[in-house]
Amino acid sequence: MNPITGQEESNVWTVYEDRQKRLWASTTNPGCLYLFNRTANRFQLFDNRITDLQSLMQTTDGQLWGGNYTDLIQIDQVNKKHHFFKIGYPVRSLLED
Repeated sequence: MNPITGQEESNVWTVYEDRQKRLWASTTNPGCLYLFNRTANRFQLFDNRITDLQSLMQTTDGQLWGGNYTDLIQIDQVNKKHHFFKIGYPVRSLLED
């Protein structure tokens, strides 16, 4: 349930486990990025500014990246000061070089 919109987000596109064993889930059409809270045993909204992610990955240095319909996003896990790089095309897969 998105606490901002009050809507259930039923289109889960990606579920990803990072190196810290945290579970992330992205939803689409429209949707946001969620982080699993193990204490509460549920996913909680991480940031409603990150929308419609189709891909998610963590680099070897711990940086989280996501891609949506038009942007490559460097996700700031601590301060939520994300960097959006306008690609203009869907980013459906991410790979570290």
